[in-house]
Amino acid sequence: TPLGAGLFNGSYVAAAQLTLSPAKSVDIGLNYSHSYHQVNILGTGLSTADIGAILFSPNTTELARAGGVPLFAVANQGIKINTFGATVAFRISPKVTLAGSASYMQSDLTGLNASTDFLSWLVGIQVKDVITKGGSAGLLFGSPLNRVNTGGRAIDPETATPYQLEGFLNLRLTDNISVTPGVFVIFNPEGFSENRTVYVPVVRTTFTF
Repeated sequence: TPLGAGLFNGSYVAAAQLTLSPAKSVDIGLNYSHSYHQVNILGTGLSTADIGAILFSPNTTELARAGGVPLFAVANQGIKINTFGATVAFRISPKVTLAGSASYMQSDLTGLNASTDFLSWLVGIQVKDVITKGGSAGLLFGSPLNRVNTGGRAIDPETATPYQLEGFLNLRLTDNISVTPGVFVIFNPEGFSENRTVYVPVVRTTFTF
């Protein structure tokens, strides 16, 4: 397959996580992963930057190597990624929690002088027992995965930093059924200021057995 196969001839992810509770009201999570993909993809599913993650300006040598083969195939020599992440949750009270998370990815194409760093982050607040017992409400704001640095011959086609705002209200109707209406607002979708702001209303119904 394009991703390879087996223990020594394919894509892989090696990860570790450390969870800390320095106080009863604070939880901290730290994580690190090293991954290798045999195609130029981040594997996160967060944005179009995921596929063809590192864009670069080819030189004449690479164009000659391509011959009748699409340059995209030549560029897909594999990508190495180091990801650093952290999450923090602070319980202000039994019903109110502040939380935040961030992830930083360093990616390098193997065999080519091209690299790109990506960043995503999120902060939010959640309140329990809103309107109904067992229900909750939350408001979150952050930036989806986006390029923050390029090296070598990598290029940055995006023109703006994307941002996302989310609000939701969870209503527990019975012990087994809850309904969660919400809305997403995405500014500069996919990192382009020319893209219109996107509004996405959603409703989720959860059945618990």
